[in-house]
Amino acid sequence: MTTISDRESNRIAIVGAVFEQQLSCREAALKLNVSERQIYRLLVRFRFYGPEGLISLKRGRPSNHRIKDDVKAQVLSLVRERYTDFGPTLANEKILANHGLVVSTETLRSWMIAEGLWHPRKKLSIDNNRSRRRGGSLGELISIGNAYDDWFEGRRAPCSLLVFADQATGLLMNLRFSETESVADYGVATREYLNKHGRPLAFSSDRRSMARGTASQWMTMFAGALGKLSIDLVFTHDQQSKGRFGRLHKILRDRLVKEMRIQGINTIEAANSHIDLFVLDFNRRFSKPEKLLGDLHRPVLESTEELDQIFLGQ
Repeated sequence: MTTISDRESNRIAIVGAVFEQQLSCREAALKLNVSERQIYRLLVRFRFYGPEGLISLKRGRPSNHRIKDDVKAQVLSLVRERYTDFGPTLANEKILANHGLVVSTETLRSWMIAEGLWHPRKKLSIDNNRSRRRGGSLGELISIGNAYDDWFEGRRAPCSLLVFADQATGLLMNLRFSETESVADYGVATREYLNKHGRPLAFSSDRRSMARGTASQWMTMFAGALGKLSIDLVFTHDQQSKGRFGRLHKILRDRLVKEMRIQGINTIEAANSHIDLFVLDFNRRFSKPEKLLGDLHRPVLESTEELDQIFLGQ
């Protein structure tokens, strides 16, 4: 016996009342929120097929918009073979970009959950009253820090990733891999930043994250170099800033590591050559440019030779 939904049951009762001349077509149209012409169509179907004529003809039929079984099988095969440790969002991006197969992220998520390829995470409740809103202008305050990790998944020794991120918009401003996290490494990364964007008003960092061991001497040298360029170096213990940098590290650890695996990048040199493309894609997906109130970067007035002297401490 065909199961009838509450909506269909209501439609049958109202159209039946019209058929028995207990209700006018206009009243029925108002009750069903359809046009009178549609009521006439339903009456014809009711007259020839009875109540079953008002049951949806789509019942039990596959959707015209369903994804073909062979496409589903191909997508899941790619996930198993190449993207087994990818989340649904990142896997869907790569399947579209690298293989030209189009499915929605939620569809892929449901497939991966059903196949045991993805286990949904429990959503954490967020206290909106405690979260600090972003604000300000681009270049007003740039978070800097290092993330020491096995970025190449054992294809070479672990190394540092120097990170420059704008606090107002979440934009990645510069990334650079380095063997260490010395003042010389930060000097190279900072000069890259200056060449790309100009001088920000200030850099901000957690005091403990910028160097290990000889932290006091290291920070004094770096702060002195920035001071000659009229760039402030602000040290913070703010938990919100630390949390943002931690979340950024987590995203980079997920996406950047897998991107370098796909591209076959196994050296620091190759990674630094590829990194600008990753930054462009990252900013397109994760930054908040709508929060931008302006750009406070200033031009660099010093020559290349003067910058050499500043960052070499001469």
